Amino acid sequence: MREEGINGDVYLFKNNTDSANNSYGCHENYLTTRRDEQAEYDEVLIPFLVTRQIWAGAGKIYENARGGAGFSISQRAAHIWEGVSSATTRSRPIINSRDEPHADAERFRRLHVIVGDSNMSEYAAFLKVGACGLILRMLEEPNVVFRDMTLENPIRAIREISNDLTCNRPVRLASGREMSPLDIQREFLDRALRFAEHRETSPEEDQVLTMWEHCLTGIEQDPLSLDRECDWVAKYHLVEAYRGRHGLALSDPRVLLLDLQYHDVDRQRGLYYRMQDRGLMER
Repeated sequence: MREEGINGDVYLFKNNTDSANNSYGCHENYLTTRRDEQAEYDEVLIPFLVTRQIWAGAGKIYENARGGAGFSISQRAAHIWEGVSSATTRSRPIINSRDEPHADAERFRRLHVIVGDSNMSEYAAFLKVGACGLILRMLEEPNVVFRDMTLENPIRAIREISNDLTCNRPVRLASGREMSPLDIQREFLDRALRFAEHRETSPEEDQVLTMWEHCLTGIEQDPLSLDRECDWVAKYHLVEAYRGRHGLALSDPRVLLLDLQYHDVDRQRGLYYRMQDRGLMER
């Protein structure tokens, strides 16, 4: 910029949407065996990925249909349009199916997850990747059976969950039953805990299970109690405290700026890092 005579500063933000409602992803890549059919993985993973936002969402202020504003759990939820697809920008899916292993193509497949939010919280980022990795390990064992929790409409479900801060609104399954996102996550956790009882697990996997259970217990009691662990809860409290002090509407530009500043990666300027430095966030 200086060489071209442009004055100004560059600000970098670790988020997934901008003020013009454009979206850009946080891509997770997992190395999986090619021995199994990808569709078998997708069937189990989609309910997990749709519902994990209750502890992995980054939080977002959005404009509602009436011209006002609301607060949602996930930044990416409103920009997802398919369950599985080879597209990444035109019609964003939960899982990208393009076969691009970046490894021995005869042995491995890349699982490309593009539904997640970009976490500032180290706790949420570790749990997000660790829990998914543990489920993939379970899927690679043929004798591990998961309860069928296929969603009737994953795209509708991901939006409904994102807009429900209680994390307890039921979503419809393909079977016609209804389960809350908390119940679906609890089912995955309970299966993982049973799996770990009879397998050798790493210290990291043990930590994932402890953190996962802590989050679900906290959400069951009061989702807004997880302000040290979950980005969306930390941001919600930050926004509400600021609004209360200054008497501002959620749609006020100063509140929207606060939402953005939470994601500033500058460690002196970014609000997340200032909270972390004050000991307000788990690491």
